[in-house]
Amino acid sequence: MLLDSPNKCLQKNPNFLYDEACIDVTNTLNETISVFGQYTECHKCNFQNLRTVLPGENSSLLVNTVYPLELFYVRAGDNVTQHCRFEKTLSEHYRYGWNITSDCKSIYIKQPAENYFLPILTAFLVLFCFGTFWYLIKCIYKNSGRLRRFLRLNTEVENDLGQSSANLLVIPKPPTIQKHPNRLKSIDVFRGFCIIVMIFVNYGGGKYWFFSHSIWNGLTFADLVFPWFMWIMGLSLEVSLQRKLRQAVPRRQLFFQVLKRSLILIGLGIVINSNQNLSTIAELRFQVYCKDLE
Repeated sequence: MLLDSPNKCLQKNPNFLYDEACIDVTNTLNETISVFGQYTECHKCNFQNLRTVLPGENSSLLVNTVYPLELFYVRAGDNVTQHCRFEKTLSEHYRYGWNITSDCKSIYIKQPAENYFLPILTAFLVLFCFGTFWYLIKCIYKNSGRLRRFLRLNTEVENDLGQSSANLLVIPKPPTIQKHPNRLKSIDVFRGFCIIVMIFVNYGGGKYWFFSHSIWNGLTFADLVFPWFMWIMGLSLEVSLQRKLRQAVPRRQLFFQVLKRSLILIGLGIVINSNQNLSTIAELRFQVYCKDLE
């Protein structure tokens, strides 16, 4: 249960990795105690003996902060009675203290650390400000008459220089042609969001626990990306097929288009998986996933 390098917490300024924290346990009792603990994510798992602390001594634990931790201690010679059992969600790179007393004092913070959500919040704010700024520019360009008059300034200057309005050739403005008149922006935005998050998760997700897939018992943000993507792809397929059917496209042609695209995607998947020197079909990733689902 405990992480490697158990002596890291003995240092004054330990070099923490991701999702690590220290708990300094001080035994103020006159008898030996044993500290037991387990992560709540481990469903129905037995508690493990993390450390045995002699009377009047202290010890340190290096624990993982991804999941809430449940702790208690037992007295020497009595391994049945649990004392001061509690559950705590720890913060990354914090140093905590726990004084073992008869009145069950709670765990406290000895040395805080910087907020580990600060980088992702900064990135989100930067992207949000950039998107808002870009949207404002588009709105100003479309709705501002002053800007449109400024773009037509050269034509007005030529008229002021003495050209007769009778000799001017009036050319009607061609109608604006939309590139994709039938596309739904909501579908495109949600699909792009899913792809961006999927790429971010596949490349580590900044080592945040909610950007990592849950082992089994639980659900994280990363577990929702693939279902979201499958749902939006099914919705896009339905919208596209309905539009083509209204245009009297033969169903046989639609069937072969779907079949062609499916074969291309399967072929690309096999090519991508082949870079791992997989020799048999059973070793391909989609076959492994099917076995896991069984």
